[in-house]
Amino acid sequence: MDFFWNDRSVLRLVDLHVGIARRARRLQRHVLELGGKLTASDAVHLATAAWLEVNEMHSYDRDHLRLDGSMAFRIREPRITYGGLFEAPPGNESASY
Repeated sequence: MDFFWNDRSVLRLVDLHVGIARRARRLQRHVLELGGKLTASDAVHLATAAWLEVNEMHSYDRDHLRLDGSMAFRIREPRITYGGLFEAPPGNESASY
């Protein structure tokens, strides 16, 4: 896991602030109006992605995936183009994860 925490092209740490919190609250209310349910932590996660203006968010969470098409960015399951999650990518067979 240290590999992912240290690679800032894969993961970006963001402080929660009032702008993200308000966006998360609006998102929760919007989903509720549509007859759905979104936890506070899920709403913060999605609001943070929107705040950062990402193009795409990867998630296995069905609550997130159901919102694909209703956000300014795509929400999709991660695509692995090589082996399994804990296998080294091609050209880096000596890496251990």
